[in-house]
Amino acid sequence: MADNLREMQKLYLLEAAKYHVFPIDDPTAERLNPAIAGRPDLQAGRNSMRFVPGMTHLMENTVLNVKNRSHVITAELVIPEGGPTV
Repeated sequence: MADNLREMQKLYLLEAAKYHVFPIDDPTAERLNPAIAGRPDLQAGRNSMRFVPGMTHLMENTVLNVKNRSHVITAELVIPEGGPTV
């Protein structure tokens, strides 16, 4: 059984190198998060945001960072008497 494990480990390393998956602990996600990377954050300290019609194509660094944090999304809707329009 130990021989099978060693063979599978060897095969894993060969395939991982072949498909360029190293380093496995790539810190890309940490570099993209200003709070972890130590960069200024335009939204730091904010706990709410208001979105209005016309706000489209918002870049990630222009909205609140909710990654790896508990959060609640509340939406206030105004629906006309005749129903919503598409």
